[in-house]
Amino acid sequence: MSTDLPARHDPGAFDLARDAAPGLPLTLVEQWRASGRTAADARRLLGAYVTTGYSVVSDSAGLTKLSRSLGLLEVLALIDGPKRVLHAYGTGAGGRAVGVWAADNAQMFHPASTGAGTLLSALLRAQDEIGRTCRIRIGIGVHHGDYYDLDGGLYGAEADAIERLAENHTEGGEIAITAAVAERLPADHGFVLRRKDGHDGQDGPLGAVYRVLDGPRAGDAAPPTCSTSPAPPCPSPWNCAPPWPRPE
Repeated sequence: MSTDLPARHDPGAFDLARDAAPGLPLTLVEQWRASGRTAADARRLLGAYVTTGYSVVSDSAGLTKLSRSLGLLEVLALIDGPKRVLHAYGTGAGGRAVGVWAADNAQMFHPASTGAGTLLSALLRAQDEIGRTCRIRIGIGVHHGDYYDLDGGLYGAEADAIERLAENHTEGGEIAITAAVAERLPADHGFVLRRKDGHDGQDGPLGAVYRVLDGPRAGDAAPPTCSTSPAPPCPSPWNCAPPWPRPE
């Protein structure tokens, strides 16, 4: 029997939930079972897990073309590089990884205390580095809002909406931010923003969406790049060297 990997792969196979987490907290499950199990009970119990801040979601671009000509491990190695760069600059700006980065997408959370300008400068620099050293490009969506932080994953209407925006409405190299992020920039922020047509209210609570075309960049953080990431690349990010989020 041949052990060769197929030359073609469905790019959708690389799309998994970014906020995948091991499961619900046992305490929450027990509280739910002991409650009346109504919508009001759900809101009351989940209220203890609300967190406010920035959800930064990325999604790879160009996988359809690459998946027609490259093997599975080659594609996995290519999508690994941009995530390493994003993680390096994201943690440098005070963020943390969310969920298990097991596919071509990734998610980070930054606390509300993070300056919007600081975050966007880090993301612009990350996109510069990815464009310079990586074969795969990523689109990034950023929203400031309220989420349910459950066992390492972010959930709720706003969490789902920013994921849809990043996956369905961004292009490689793009940074798309919601009005909630733009409103937190200082008056003299120096970023060049352009309204994205067709997104006003399209993703529910997100409202207007803007592209970040240019602006001040974060300083040198000496992050790992696609050309210098550890070799050989791992087929599953959680088996790679830190800092990848690992399943329990």
